[in-house]
Amino acid sequence: MVKAPVREVFTLYRKSLYLAVSIAFAQNCTAYLGIVYLNLHMTRTLGYETGKVFWLMAASTLAAALAMPLF
Repeated sequence: MVKAPVREVFTLYRKSLYLAVSIAFAQNCTAYLGIVYLNLHMTRTLGYETGKVFWLMAASTLAAALAMPLF
């Protein structure tokens, strides 16, 4: 039985921990950049109303969250 599992993760599985954190960070950065870009592009360039863009972004985020268990 392991008495200090957190210490074991940081000492024995440092590379795996680094990769997992890096992948999560990259995924979140990409998602946030995409949401900000689409919001600005749809409102400023395409002329959509901000309220409609907000609800479209909310619906797409909800759809992505609901689809996560499928992947």
